[in-house]
Amino acid sequence: MKSYLRHVICAVLCASSSIACMAIPVSVDENVEFISAVCRTAGFREYTNDVNEAYVHRVDSLMTPFAGHDAIKYLGKVRAEQGVSYDAIADLAIHTEIADGHLRLKDGADLSKVDRRWLEGQDRELVPLLDDLYQKSGFTRLYKSNTDYYGHVIDNMNALMEKCDLKWLTDFYGKEPAGSRVVVTLLNVGNYGATQKLAGKPDESVIVIGCNRLDERGYPIFDGRQSLIVHESSHPVCNPLVERNMKLFNSNIRLAAELMHEELRRGAYAGPFTLMCESMVRSMELQYGLAHGTDETDTDRGMKNQMRRGFMFMPEIREALDVYKSNRERYPVIDSIMPVVADKINKVDVAERYKEIVNSSPKILGCSIAENATDVAPSDSLEVRFFFDQPIRKGSFRMAYYDNNEDIMPELAEIPQRIRLSDDGMVLSVFIVAEPGKEYGFAMNGAFYRGLKGYRGHGTAKVHFFTKPN
Repeated sequence: MKSYLRHVICAVLCASSSIACMAIPVSVDENVEFISAVCRTAGFREYTNDVNEAYVHRVDSLMTPFAGHDAIKYLGKVRAEQGVSYDAIADLAIHTEIADGHLRLKDGADLSKVDRRWLEGQDRELVPLLDDLYQKSGFTRLYKSNTDYYGHVIDNMNALMEKCDLKWLTDFYGKEPAGSRVVVTLLNVGNYGATQKLAGKPDESVIVIGCNRLDERGYPIFDGRQSLIVHESSHPVCNPLVERNMKLFNSNIRLAAELMHEELRRGAYAGPFTLMCESMVRSMELQYGLAHGTDETDTDRGMKNQMRRGFMFMPEIREALDVYKSNRERYPVIDSIMPVVADKINKVDVAERYKEIVNSSPKILGCSIAENATDVAPSDSLEVRFFFDQPIRKGSFRMAYYDNNEDIMPELAEIPQRIRLSDDGMVLSVFIVAEPGKEYGFAMNGAFYRGLKGYRGHGTAKVHFFTKPN
């Protein structure tokens, strides 16, 4: 009976509403949701998504009593000692399954061959502990009780999938991308492109997508995220493509990976191979955008964004792909253009390119209010000035919480031009409401500002102060 019910639920959760979606099935998987819940309970910030308050309250009520379980202790240990986190957890989840009422490792799975952060044999040690927690927590009851809710989540994801031009990918690559599926989880902060590797079976690309917005009914929505599907669907093509052609590249890609190490590390990327895989995939995103209405200005901005994040060869790859697009008889499939990609990258002066990116990226030097000041005069339009090391363009503006403390976030003043940029572009003024005898704090991220050459900034300025009493 239990097996029958599980098959019924699986049929509901994997239902597809269109032919386009059949190419990439969508589901909410019990094993993935459970492991995400375990990581949330263990305090993994990347699995602590509080957008859906009602849902996470139910998860927390179920899982918090088991915070001292051996499975949670094990995960905390490998996170602290080996950096097992983010996509390494997604790798774990997709290599498990629910079978006969138990969580188990799939036949042929070996996480140490998927991600270097997992040591040999750790999957076989951890999964029995996870199964024990799965049984004791009664997680399956929570999962089954949300069947209708998950169905709405899948419908909303399928609505996004219908907007994705998957045929364009096939035409552009000159071949069909490898089979993949989408798994939605309500607990992830981020998204991951994982690969299921089972001995004796073809690799399978699994796109794990978190939720960051709800509709008016409280269901997660995914509008405007087509690029994410394009990105993750491209990895099964681009990763083997790069692997087959690594011998074509000279030392430039190694040097670039070393120079941009910090930027790449922030995205959990490292090494020349990963650098090239991600560069190719992100270039495909830009090509998809160009083919679907993105103008040249936005494309250039997107390219500069990627360069600042560590992928400095984006211009050369774009040039090579322009050759590819205009000469498809000579270059019928994406593999055939790789010698051109390599030739252009091999000619780059990497040190000079690195210098240009760093020197053209604005940095916030500080602000007009000293950290932890205790004598700030109250005002209904207090001016807080931020100083940059070079002129910035007018553009995006965002205030973030100071140390995740939303209680001390100030309100913007009710005046015209409450955000002002100086004539020379070096000083940004923010006008806030500061009441007497109050604590205030917020942060400004340099990444939301661009220099005159189009590169986004870096660095964060924190503001924390106390106003004088009346």
